[in-house]
Amino acid sequence: ATIGLYNYKWFYLMLLFMTLYFLGFSIALGMYFVRSLRVPLWQVVLGLYLAAHVFMTAGMWFYHTQLLLGNLTTNEHLNLRKYPYLWETRAYVSGKTKTVYRNPWNISWWHNIQDRFHPSAASYTVPESHETVRQSQALLSTVTSSSSSSSTATPTPLRHVPTQEAV
Repeated sequence: ATIGLYNYKWFYLMLLFMTLYFLGFSIALGMYFVRSLRVPLWQVVLGLYLAAHVFMTAGMWFYHTQLLLGNLTTNEHLNLRKYPYLWETRAYVSGKTKTVYRNPWNISWWHNIQDRFHPSAASYTVPESHETVRQSQALLSTVTSSSSSSSTATPTPLRHVPTQEAV
């Protein structure tokens, strides 16, 4: 199943509660082992196998918390260097220039959470103030149309734009 704009909150909450469940299970298992005089080997092996899942789910939960607070998608995070709209060149008085990371969708951690859990049209449209994003989108559409053999190729949007049926 794909994790998309409208089911992300359920995926995130599933990760959170799975992490809490496995953490609670690991604590209860540890208490059981400490209080028991003899524990069969199969219980130890099975318990440790299940307790190891806390690391996997907690890792996924921490990763998606990082994405949530920065208002990034997994694709944008993994391909950070590929998207020019995430980078800004700054000129300094000394004459030097520096390219720095800047996410145009980052609107503060609290608003990022609200935006991801309750998506609006702003979640998948490019605001007028983000000129670099618009330039990247225009560049992407020219590359897409020139690499395609047909002249009716539709450019790939930078973020998901739902159709009328999906809204």
